[in-house]
Amino acid sequence: MSDVFRGTAAAALVAVGHPVDAQTICERREVILAELEQSHRERLAASAVESRWGGVVELYRAADGKWTLLLSLPNGVSCVITWGDEWIAPRERESRS
Repeated sequence: MSDVFRGTAAAALVAVGHPVDAQTICERREVILAELEQSHRERLAASAVESRWGGVVELYRAADGKWTLLLSLPNGVSCVITWGDEWIAPRERESRS
């Protein structure tokens, strides 16, 4: 995540009615997706319905292995749960062994 994006998103934290701490980045979904796609070249790799808050958990991944995990809520807000480097899908891990 770029420092500019983190600063902008952190300044725009919203109350979304679920456990989000001060380190969590929440913003309108389209803002986060634009940052992931344009600045980080991350694309949707997997998603699953999350039943506790009625949202969707989404994994975005770039070709270089960088990844971001989002929780997208029905109210149009998405929160970055975590991110990292060196994502390896199971089939990729098997081929490296």
